[in-house]
Amino acid sequence: MPLAVLPALVGDIEEAFNVHFDAFRDEPIMRFLYPGGVDREAHRKGTATWWNHDRTGHHFKCVDTDTGRIVGLASWDVFWKPGDGFERPAGIPWLEGEDKARCEAVLAPIWDLRVRFFGKRRHVYLASVAVDPQHQRRGIGSLLVKSGVDMAEQLQVPVYTEASESGFGLYERMGFERVTHARLIHRAEVTGDPADVEVPLVVRMPSAAKGMSFKEWEEKGFPENYQGLSDCHIAMFNYFPNTSWAAAFHRSTQLWVQHHHDHYPSRPRGLSPSFYAFMDLIPMFKHDRPRLVCLGIAYVHALAGGKNALEIGD
Repeated sequence: MPLAVLPALVGDIEEAFNVHFDAFRDEPIMRFLYPGGVDREAHRKGTATWWNHDRTGHHFKCVDTDTGRIVGLASWDVFWKPGDGFERPAGIPWLEGEDKARCEAVLAPIWDLRVRFFGKRRHVYLASVAVDPQHQRRGIGSLLVKSGVDMAEQLQVPVYTEASESGFGLYERMGFERVTHARLIHRAEVTGDPADVEVPLVVRMPSAAKGMSFKEWEEKGFPENYQGLSDCHIAMFNYFPNTSWAAAFHRSTQLWVQHHHDHYPSRPRGLSPSFYAFMDLIPMFKHDRPRLVCLGIAYVHALAGGKNALEIGD
């Protein structure tokens, strides 16, 4: 029975979410999101409104082409514009009172980690992937996850999601790595479960990262182009192996500006070439504040070395 992954349309909502709710029927999160059960008609209308107005959501259905039935659904958030990333939700609008407070307490650590890891950075987030329980072990989950991975590769951005212990193997096979320097734990005192539950966090870095791990990317300050400014700067990182990324970037940028002081052509307004070298670097780091700060410090040091950006002439 062939399978096809296609964009899910508003007209697919009822059938697609029948699959979703069947797949997640026994998941603990459902009792927090829908403590009184799911009003399917209200959910259908609310989801239709959401899909029609959501600017980042992309939803894919997996269809059994022999029967025409939807057998899987994946929902993705694609943040491809710089500075237009995840914002922490104000709350859960369909709940009230204690149910609302309890659900938001469960979701808060999920939201907090998303803000910490990605915030306004460009990335793709897998909100959910569901497979019809009657169609397990047909590769449906892999096809649906691949739909988002392919988008991320086109954009050259990371993919992030919260997995489950049972589903971790799927993500690992598809090139995801487990985040080990941060943990998502649902506390028993919040969930009411007998014990704390840890949720695996997984990230897939794009091919442009050239093998850089998510932790390494974070330690470097989340550079937009992963490897830094240029091959020159990468060489500088290798040249200063015992320094932090900030110190290495500071020194390499300082040398870069000084080197270009005598090689930049004259430009209008009587400012020195080193000033233009500095200004040309700024747009590359406008969404990478740690490096932007280091760039400024490096330039000040370059000036202290005798390259006055405001001197008249060259």
